[in-house]
Amino acid sequence: MWSKGDTTALSGPLIAIAGSRKPADETIRRAKCILSICIDRNWCIVSGFAKGCDRIGHELAMKRKKHSIGILGSGLEAEKGVRYTAKTQQFIENKGCLISEYPPTLHTSPYRLVRRNRLIAALCHGIIILQAGSNSGTMHTARFALALGKSVATIRPPTTKSTYGGNQTLIDQGVVQLDNRDNVISFLNRLESASAYI
Repeated sequence: MWSKGDTTALSGPLIAIAGSRKPADETIRRAKCILSICIDRNWCIVSGFAKGCDRIGHELAMKRKKHSIGILGSGLEAEKGVRYTAKTQQFIENKGCLISEYPPTLHTSPYRLVRRNRLIAALCHGIIILQAGSNSGTMHTARFALALGKSVATIRPPTTKSTYGGNQTLIDQGVVQLDNRDNVISFLNRLESASAYI
């Protein structure tokens, strides 16, 4: 494993988030509410460090001066050549940590992104699916988490559009629905009671 940034983030309770790179406005609104509660309770946000839903979590963590972790589907040095920006540097300098299981110069591929999703699911105590199409990479992460016996939660689709097909599939499978503040707190309480890290 390779890392860059503040690795103390790994010592705390870890909550993964996954979702569309082009989230709907309603998803963004709900994500900010849900993740603010998580961060205020000292949960460290973990994601695949992509655009969209992932970025919401990291930006909220930085504003609150809290830890967050991005897990890459490429090597850390390859990241610089692909999408390494001023925001990435700001993330690292503000309690952020990038992690990769790949050698530093290895570039990403669809296969490596799926393996990255497996690592996200394995590393965290629970995962929140924000917006997922039925056949999306986000659903890979959800399936990995369920197979590992991790607690999975999602939001109820605000529409019947296919961009939320994965959310509905997970609800039909019985995962936790985060429809209000009380549901979020109850989900976190359950994770905390089951975790030796808190």
